[in-house]
Amino acid sequence: MVTYRLLHGQLRARRPVACIPLTPNHCRLRCEWCLVIAHWRTKWRSVVFSDESRFWLGASGGRVLIRRRPGERLQPTCLQPRHTGPTPGVMVWRAISYDSWNIFVLIPRNLTANLYFSLVIQPVVLPFMNSIQRGVFFNRITLAHIPLL
Repeated sequence: MVTYRLLHGQLRARRPVACIPLTPNHCRLRCEWCLVIAHWRTKWRSVVFSDESRFWLGASGGRVLIRRRPGERLQPTCLQPRHTGPTPGVMVWRAISYDSWNIFVLIPRNLTANLYFSLVIQPVVLPFMNSIQRGVFFNRITLAHIPLL
């Protein structure tokens, strides 16, 4: 009865979203930053966003959910073969702005601060930012923006 009402109200069980815990100071700084950029109009044209993504080659990198009836747990259609060895993958990084983008950077292994600086910041970000007048570099790792002039 309760399950039916929950499903009827479109309340389904879901995995929680993983997030970084923010301190009250982080929340205050983000709020102040949002108030500063709330009136940006043309300045967004000089903002550069970046991100890195990992692509798994072969096996799925995340959990796959299925629907099955009771007693069908070991049916071949309900099984997902598991790869037990190291899963090959590739990590790439790229930055984009309003009207331009830079090359994809292939990250050969786990991304550390030193590797990020030597493979991404020095050879790619700095020249890219120099081509944008008064550019602002946004990175999902940082809590705020970094003006690079």
